[in-house]
Amino acid sequence: MPKIAQSLGGSLAAHIEYRDGGTSVALFGKVTEAADFSKLTALRTALWVDLSAVENINSLGVRAWCNFVRDCERAKQPLVIEKMAPVMVQQMSMISSFMGTHAQVKSIFVPYLCPSCNAEDLRLVELTSRDAPVTVPSNVLCPKCKTPMQVDELDGMYENLFGTTAAR
Repeated sequence: MPKIAQSLGGSLAAHIEYRDGGTSVALFGKVTEAADFSKLTALRTALWVDLSAVENINSLGVRAWCNFVRDCERAKQPLVIEKMAPVMVQQMSMISSFMGTHAQVKSIFVPYLCPSCNAEDLRLVELTSRDAPVTVPSNVLCPKCKTPMQVDELDGMYENLFGTTAAR
């Protein structure tokens, strides 16, 4: 099936692809007050949402997102989140209703920063279940200078949110 490009308001857009058992949606751009997720809830199928290309989310975008998650729950529309961008993980760590009670987060991007050359990198981390601790790789080497990188997070955000453990 071909991907369908769909504007969701402002600079937010989606690539929508229908598949057996549901719909794959890749969001890209900025989630702002102009975001309108009603086109997604109107699909009335399970949604697999890729958030890797979400660049930013403002406070009114957070409200629009939380309303979308709530609307999916009310409609009993399964919502699976994949490749969650760090800007979305930050919001999830601060807002208890950001993912509702039924949305399933399958994977997140963890940001790394090199203390030597300030290079940034992202690593995709798979989540096994809603309550299981996340194993965050700790042996990530800078692609530029090969110095060990550090997780670039806010005050233990990943540990507080997911009960992380460091992989060796």
